[in-house]
Amino acid sequence: MVPGNFYLHEFEMKEGTVMIHPSVLISLEMLRYDLNAEIKRGIKIIITGSTRSEATNNALGEKQGWIEEGGTVSRVSRHLPKYGGIAVDFYAVYANGKRVAQKTVAKIARKYFDYVNDKYSDGHVHGDNRNHRKHI
Repeated sequence: MVPGNFYLHEFEMKEGTVMIHPSVLISLEMLRYDLNAEIKRGIKIIITGSTRSEATNNALGEKQGWIEEGGTVSRVSRHLPKYGGIAVDFYAVYANGKRVAQKTVAKIARKYFDYVNDKYSDGHVHGDNRNHRKHI
């Protein structure tokens, strides 16, 4: 059993509801554990987004652009509820608040998530368990 380091409110949709697949929590915990083991510092994972409603996804797409038009938001985003809460956006910080390098976080995240994207200019990482990864 992996101890929990996350709060339910971190995964809330703007509408106040929560949908998070248990595999995502395990993936995040294992990522946090490995980052702390590798870096030997108190690393914290900051959740910047999880499941989002169709309306929120559309608003983000209008603001940031759709992938097929050169933007960063997918019309079939794995963040949508129809996928069962399998996606999360996050970054990691050291105890002093400084961010851990995006590529470092993504490299380790690939061990625990089915899909990882680390090509966001704001430094966050997207992870999802689209194949419903099973963990030990």
